[in-house]
Amino acid sequence: MKINLPTILASMLTLLSISAFSGEIKITEAIYGAGDKTVNVTEKVKQLALAFGENPDFIVITANNSLAPKDPAHGIAKTLVIKYTDSGIEKSKSIAEKQTGYIGSDINLTKEFSLLKAYYGGKDKWKDVTALVEKLLQKQGNQEISNAAMGGDPIHGVAKNLYIYYSKDNKLHSKILKEKTKFNFSSLNPQPKSE
Repeated sequence: MKINLPTILASMLTLLSISAFSGEIKITEAIYGAGDKTVNVTEKVKQLALAFGENPDFIVITANNSLAPKDPAHGIAKTLVIKYTDSGIEKSKSIAEKQTGYIGSDINLTKEFSLLKAYYGGKDKWKDVTALVEKLLQKQGNQEISNAAMGGDPIHGVAKNLYIYYSKDNKLHSKILKEKTKFNFSSLNPQPKSE
């Protein structure tokens, strides 16, 4: 099964602030439902996690009925409980239905703008372009989202997207940009105008 990152991430309107990525996350179990009406969604969550790389240091996921073959508790608010290891340490995370949650190391929301991660690609081929986006944030004016600007084509013949994850105003945010469009990266972190 191929991973379709745009579909997975399009519903994610927020993300996380990570001061330092230090862990390697491995999903050990994922259960979705309410009370005794639950379903094991471990394999589905592992597949979604692959969109963040073979050995991710963070994962973002939205808890919803698309994780299960069918709604395990129709009409009842559900929760996704993920058990995982972070650098070998066992942990767990609960995410309420229709909420986006994150798993990662050293997570802190920041008031000031903080670029977290950026990925460029399509389907199941993505590359980390955080360093390139960091440089684009310093430039004024519109910059084209292109293979050249993102350091090469990660998957030939496929329309690509750029996903930017950042923290600002103690909230989690994401920005999705299509290939061959232009965007003013500095607009993510506007600077006060000097008089």
